[in-house]
Amino acid sequence: MWREMKVNVDASLLEQGKGGIGCVVRNFQGRCLAAFAKRMQNIESAELLEAYAFLEGLELAKNLRCDNIILEGDAKKVVDLIHGSSQNLSHLGMIVDDIRKGMKNFSRVKVQWVPRNSNAVADSIANFASNLDHSQVWYRLVLSKKKNNS
Repeated sequence: MWREMKVNVDASLLEQGKGGIGCVVRNFQGRCLAAFAKRMQNIESAELLEAYAFLEGLELAKNLRCDNIILEGDAKKVVDLIHGSSQNLSHLGMIVDDIRKGMKNFSRVKVQWVPRNSNAVADSIANFASNLDHSQVWYRLVLSKKKNNS
């Protein structure tokens, strides 16, 4: 049985449509497997930036070949939109539609809201991302011992 991976996402909107998004992927033991930070520009609203964070979180989990994930964020409105079934032709609605499509890449995805204090790592990464010149991804380095058969 494959255990769930937890993907936390958040966004930080600064003045004039600039901000950052942050994602962190942890295994079932809470160990960080990867993190992602990206600066965003020309963003119309905090909800749109939060939706982009959910989309990037899915992409990071897909790149890590996760199959069973819990996707968490502190943007209640975005979580509610993802759970909804209505079509929305706004920019935000199109990103939510992309999130729903991206969820089909996994055997199981549970999207849930968490309070801001439970999303502190993703929040810190999003704040850090606001000042980046380019996206950054950090992967946990896994080393294995080579066994000698002598």
